[in-house]
Amino acid sequence: MTLCLACLKLGCCRRKRVRLVSHIELASPSFISDVRTFAHSLRLSRDAWHNQLVNWYRDYPGRIVDMSGNEVDLDISVFEVSSIRDWFRDTCCTLPTPSGGRYVRAEARQRFIVMATILRATFPKESLMWAVRAANDN
Repeated sequence: MTLCLACLKLGCCRRKRVRLVSHIELASPSFISDVRTFAHSLRLSRDAWHNQLVNWYRDYPGRIVDMSGNEVDLDISVFEVSSIRDWFRDTCCTLPTPSGGRYVRAEARQRFIVMATILRATFPKESLMWAVRAANDN
């Protein structure tokens, strides 16, 4: 994507925005399941996830905003823990089961928010259907 002259000075597009994943979304088991299922569909290894997320975040030409519209910077350091490969294996490389994998532990919430926000920014069309369910079975 090439930037117009006004946005070139900023280094990102002023009109292209993605909303930060909220704690309300994080409370939805269907949202968590859909994010995990989508992450699994990308077929990245547990070793590749960290670098790929950093690259996608670096290359995103827009802005990430909170619920109030204020620009926020994601804290990528949440992925710099010794057990991160195991977390990616369990979260992104394993499909959630119908009876489990539909919640995020308190210590991993910020990590999941950062990951899901980067995925939302990188794959905006696909993320539109996360946690969207049919109103009825008819």
